[in-house]
Amino acid sequence: MDSFREEFAQYVLDYINLRPDIQEENPVKIFGSVGVRYLQAALEEPNLIHFVRNNSRKFVSHGGIGSVFDREINKQLRCALSGFLGISEDAAAEFMQISITYTQGLVSLIVDGTITVTLEEAVARVQEMGMIYLVYQGIPVKKARDACRLL
Repeated sequence: MDSFREEFAQYVLDYINLRPDIQEENPVKIFGSVGVRYLQAALEEPNLIHFVRNNSRKFVSHGGIGSVFDREINKQLRCALSGFLGISEDAAAEFMQISITYTQGLVSLIVDGTITVTLEEAVARVQEMGMIYLVYQGIPVKKARDACRLL
């Protein structure tokens, strides 16, 4: 059963981490597309996400959600975000960590049934949080809003 859980968790991770087929010039949208799919899975299949999160170390450990906190693994995306947004690599890393933490919190509240939201409402909350962080970093509001538009 443990082997099945690990394989199943990897399948879910692979789905959530798919990159868009289109060439996207905005690395925030590429990064955000993973969060959108995670939120969508939580809304459409909360029991599946609950099962995988509670029964597999891989889903939350190195290589899963936790990989965003590893500076070596996220270097390419961190550099792309830094250049695109005009912020330091450290600020880009912090933006990624805050975004993942906030999205993970929303997913937890959704799968536990604590909140009821649509995908659009959940994504709007993530976008707003990202925008607030970027404005805090000195990015003009319009640029921050445009960069964080995920849908």
